[in-house]
Amino acid sequence: MRSKSANQLTLDYSDSETDVDPKHSSGSNFTNLETVNVPAFEGYGAVYAAASRRAGRINASNISGAEHEALLLERQLLLDKKFNRSISRKESNRLEYVRWSLDRIEDAKHGWAMDVLEHSIGSYEQFSEDLKSLRDQLNGIQRPK
Repeated sequence: MRSKSANQLTLDYSDSETDVDPKHSSGSNFTNLETVNVPAFEGYGAVYAAASRRAGRINASNISGAEHEALLLERQLLLDKKFNRSISRKESNRLEYVRWSLDRIEDAKHGWAMDVLEHSIGSYEQFSEDLKSLRDQLNGIQRPK
């Protein structure tokens, strides 16, 4: 890639950087698409979820204290309107968005601890299942008389 300007990048398609199959060359790099083996990405759901969660946390952690306080104040004002039954549909939607934003900020602060706790709970649940399986196997063994 080369910079065309400070704000725009363009791709440099020089012949030295392209892979052209000489047996199937007709001036295009994509003349023989049946030889391209595209990997299957179905197994990467957990990786994608973890990367998305991390990116969201990084983004939410960059909010300033003043912005966080402004969101808390806006939520309080909107909740007051909701409890007074004077909230409009637009304000109700805004309240949901503000709540969602505050949840993302909270997750950025404490989400890693919840992930550790969730992993520990999963480990204990698996340990419990393993113990039950061992107990069932031991109960199934006939003792010699």
